[in-house]
Amino acid sequence: MKKVLTTLFLMVLLVVGSKSIAQNWNSTFVQAYYGTQYDDDKILNNPVDGKMTTVTLQHASSWKYGGNFFFINYYMAPNGFMGFDSEGNLVETSNKNRLYSEWSPYLSLSKVLGQEVSFGPVADVSLEGSLNIGNDFRAGLAGIGFTFKAPQGTFLKLIGYYRNDNFYEATTQITGAWDIPIWKRAGIRFEGFIDVIPQETSDFGVDYGTDVLSQARLLVDIGRHFVFKEDNANKLELGIDWYNHFNKITETSVPQVAVRWTW
Repeated sequence: MKKVLTTLFLMVLLVVGSKSIAQNWNSTFVQAYYGTQYDDDKILNNPVDGKMTTVTLQHASSWKYGGNFFFINYYMAPNGFMGFDSEGNLVETSNKNRLYSEWSPYLSLSKVLGQEVSFGPVADVSLEGSLNIGNDFRAGLAGIGFTFKAPQGTFLKLIGYYRNDNFYEATTQITGAWDIPIWKRAGIRFEGFIDVIPQETSDFGVDYGTDVLSQARLLVDIGRHFVFKEDNANKLELGIDWYNHFNKITETSVPQVAVRWTW
């Protein structure tokens, strides 16, 4: 745990330090969501009683040649998480919290080359990297991203990665991310991500087949009506978050309530 915290602290410093570089924009939020149907043994989102609270700190920003995306998830299960013993059996543990984080920097080819790199529906092409860290988990990813043309205020991106980590054989991963205003005047939007690994096999030979992990959220900006009426820099949102994880072995679907403060 100490090594994980130290690594995460250094990553936070790196992201915060990027603010000294001339930025075009930046956005940071803290979010909390709560679900009662967690049963995901593959990535150990498996509290004993199914109940888990997640607190997320997330930051995104752009700079002269690209941008950064970074988040830390802190998971809490008051009655403890399940885990695997030395023989691979799933057992109850005394561990009541977990950490997971991703840092994903990218370089925009349009910005690097000083000219528009676009074609068809694609507005920009980027070189992507990602470092994923959990309590005992490490993964490095590298690939190419495509940001799609969309109306102002809408974000659509697709990334193809080569992935290498310490639990599974090297493979590919496809990641999609979106943020779509549904009703701008009312502050309603639909956002989330999906990770698809077409073929995943553990280092011990367990075949998971196609692995699909996604989280989608429908959020309403309630803050604009009574908390941040005259403050466009802050946003308080309330909504529904839906966690889904499927493969040959895992099948987990968790609706949960979410609250987010963005500044």
